[in-house]
Amino acid sequence: MGKTGTGKTTISKVIENPCYVPPNANIYSGTKQISIHSVSTTLNNSNDIFLFNIIDTPGMFDK
Repeated sequence: MGKTGTGKTTISKVIENPCYVPPNANIYSGTKQISIHSVSTTLNNSNDIFLFNIIDTPGMFDK
């Protein structure tokens, strides 16, 4: 959770895909609804699998 424009959606997309580059910078919220993304990954030289549930929310104090 955080204010509009702080990068909540961008960080969730980078966690899902480390090569993600946002198409354009925008100070206005593009997120209108809460969404949940499940991501699994491993670390280099590790057999451990890490599971993350990323919850993306609209910015706080949006009107």
